[in-house]
Amino acid sequence: MMEEHVIQIMVMLAQMNARNKGMNENIDARNKEMDEKMDAKKKEMKEDVGARMEKMGASMQGINQKMDARNKEMKEEMGANMEGINQKTDARDEKMNATIEEMNEKMDAIMEKMDEKINKRKDDISNSLSKKFQMKVETNQNEITGIKEQMKVEKNLKVVKNLVVENVILMDQKVKEKIEHQLKS
Repeated sequence: MMEEHVIQIMVMLAQMNARNKGMNENIDARNKEMDEKMDAKKKEMKEDVGARMEKMGASMQGINQKMDARNKEMKEEMGANMEGINQKTDARDEKMNATIEEMNEKMDAIMEKMDEKINKRKDDISNSLSKKFQMKVETNQNEITGIKEQMKVEKNLKVVKNLVVENVILMDQKVKEKIEHQLKS
């Protein structure tokens, strides 16, 4: 009896081994088939990626060429714009220099008129006052000459006009005060 059980167990084990062997062979065949399919798919994908990379390389080369052309075009445009700006700046500088020259000429003319007025005023005062008072007027004339030289250095038309007016008014006041003082004493 015992032997029968052992035989049955051995038969069952032999059958199980046969089934396992068959299953293993089946699994190995499937694995081999899957590996072959995977290898084929990998190869196909590699080729596809290679083709895409080539296409992208060609596209990138085209894009780079377009960008280079655009950069060159922009540099040329910028160069032309800078040349235009430089020409405008030169024209503005010339205009400004002409304006400064014109202001200098106007100031020189004002200074000449002021000299004439001062000299006329001096002559008028000299003719009407005594020698002592004349000496004081000459001192005032020296002060006015110093102010006039300072105004020439500044070369500013508005400032010069204002100083001329102020100096003439001050001179008139000083002369009037001195005349009044002289007349009182």
